[in-house]
Amino acid sequence: MLQRNHFAIRVMMIVFICASAQGIFVREAQAIDTPQTPVEKKVALTFDDGPYGEPTKQILAILKKEQVHATFFVMGENVEKYPDIAKEIVDDGNVIANHSYDHPKNMTSEPTKKFDSELILTENAIYTATNKLPDLFRAPYGKTSAPLLKKLHNEKYLLVPWTLDTLDWNFPKSPASVIVKRVESEVRSNDIILMHDGRDTKIGYPRDNIVEALPIVIENLKKEGYTFVTVDQLIGKSAYFDKKVGS
Repeated sequence: MLQRNHFAIRVMMIVFICASAQGIFVREAQAIDTPQTPVEKKVALTFDDGPYGEPTKQILAILKKEQVHATFFVMGENVEKYPDIAKEIVDDGNVIANHSYDHPKNMTSEPTKKFDSELILTENAIYTATNKLPDLFRAPYGKTSAPLLKKLHNEKYLLVPWTLDTLDWNFPKSPASVIVKRVESEVRSNDIILMHDGRDTKIGYPRDNIVEALPIVIENLKKEGYTFVTVDQLIGKSAYFDKKVGS
């Protein structure tokens, strides 16, 4: 059984949940809620679908060298496969978050019991590997539905989409040079940048493009005056539930 405090849930730039006397409803959001001044230029780097073996380790090495922290939205089955890398993500000062157990192609059409399974199995895998209970969740493919949003509301999860998609998952159509140009031309302050250290349930999918592009992206953003934060820092919310109690 989980003890979860400091509840907040938002869906940035896409949708958010509002409570009323009539229940839960969804409407379009207008802006990301970020507790910072207009002069600050911040971005949050995020990586989906890991841990993914060597590509994740290479990305962690780059982040450490550049003294940058990121948010990793991990799959439960990959955490079970690479628990040491999951622990390394946290030990290096990055944030680990929930991205479902096995990246279902259409989580929005799954029954509620499947939602439960995807969340809980991943929670357990992350907790076993890192002793952390993430309250950040990113839906596979960014797909949401009213039932899924209500479930996340009830479980006190913070839903985190993205605002800039590098399309790095589309290998080989997005080589490193294209990724670098895409970020350079599209980035705005407070962006949540989507990248991938894995590729859903595919095994051995090439991640060379993002490993090559990442240090260049970081260097260019630094030159433009950007600082790097984790998602929880960007939105001013906790990244983890307080504790796990009972059973």
